[in-house]
Amino acid sequence: MSPIGDGFAAVVAILAACALPTQVWRWIGVAVGQRIDADSEVLHWVRAVATAIIAAFVAKVLVFPTASLAETSIWLRFAATAFAVLVYIVTGRTVVAGVIAGVVALLAGQLIFT
Repeated sequence: MSPIGDGFAAVVAILAACALPTQVWRWIGVAVGQRIDADSEVLHWVRAVATAIIAAFVAKVLVFPTASLAETSIWLRFAATAFAVLVYIVTGRTVVAGVIAGVVALLAGQLIFT
């Protein structure tokens, strides 16, 4: 028998131990977040930094891919990215549509050109 119990009791104990600390910070975030002005300069800076980090990650993956993405040609990766951005813009800035379009374009290009 383990120190936290067996079976269902162990699962409940593990879930509680993982969820409770996270929930405390979420509720603190909700309480503090209600007082933050969404148009403040600090939040504009935070959004800009977050966007820059994502852009840098995407650029790194495009230029220096790993795993199976490295087997695709660079022009196919850029074409799929351009198509994803186009779909994102056309669909009214819908991230899910852009991501799905990019994946589909990349897979279709792989099937057609290999």
